[in-house]
Amino acid sequence: MATPDAVAMVLLSVLVTDNLSEVDERIATWASLRARNWDEKTGSFKVGTCHLTKQKTLHKAISRIIANSIHDGTGSLEVSVQRGRMSARVIDVSGQSISTSFGHGEAGHGVQLSASFSISDIATLGAFLHGDGS
Repeated sequence: MATPDAVAMVLLSVLVTDNLSEVDERIATWASLRARNWDEKTGSFKVGTCHLTKQKTLHKAISRIIANSIHDGTGSLEVSVQRGRMSARVIDVSGQSISTSFGHGEAGHGVQLSASFSISDIATLGAFLHGDGS
């Protein structure tokens, strides 16, 4: 059975590459992107933990989302990446408007590619990986 950590790395690889044969050291860099939270006092982003998963890195946040979807069978979170900016967001799409940013967030150059996935679609995959699907 695949673990949430392994599935998170595969999903991250799909989000940040055009072809899985292109998976290289960039994936390790993406996986280790740290959560950034807006600090009202300083008016800037500070390194912290994801508001939705309580995890520090993008890989661990995605892994926790997958683990929770397996346990609960549902999900209302989305992960979106901006390749050129080397940044990602975990977003609660249930209407609560909560999100956490990961990575650098500096403006990228040229065409910016964006990719995302919704956990509601991943819940089915999680059930299958957990052995509850066919």
